[in-house]
Amino acid sequence: MHRTVLCSLLVVALATGCKRSTIDPASPDSDGDGFTADTDCNDGDALTFPDAEELCDGIDNNCDGLLPEDEQDFDGDGVMACEGDCDDDNADVYPGNTEVNDGLDNDCDDTMLADENFIAGGCNCATGGSSAPAWPLLPLLLTGLMARRSRSRLHAPRS
Repeated sequence: MHRTVLCSLLVVALATGCKRSTIDPASPDSDGDGFTADTDCNDGDALTFPDAEELCDGIDNNCDGLLPEDEQDFDGDGVMACEGDCDDDNADVYPGNTEVNDGLDNDCDDTMLADENFIAGGCNCATGGSSAPAWPLLPLLLTGLMARRSRSRLHAPRS
């Protein structure tokens, strides 16, 4: 019977590949990150320990009790800023979203539809406002004012 038990153990060992565990169950550091359970805020995750580098994973990796702002989804669109959400205050803006004509870069690719530039620039087309921006007329306006001023100096009486 003793021989049967040994054979059974040998079969189990061969079936599992005789893998030896790298985690010592008697060790107070069960995840092997060098920090014991009394200082490690998650002793089941080797990437989470005091002073660890924060990763873009929505977890407090460095055990400071704070989740970095770029690892939070403030607008609820399912994408964090560290994952490329270029406007985490607007649920209509995130990478992979469909671009629509609303004056926003909906898909975070730094481009908008061609006719969105006027909307983004403040066009009030729905109420009859001009779709052309006024700023290109500024140099012309300044040139006219300067010419008028110089003409008035020429015709002003000298003292």
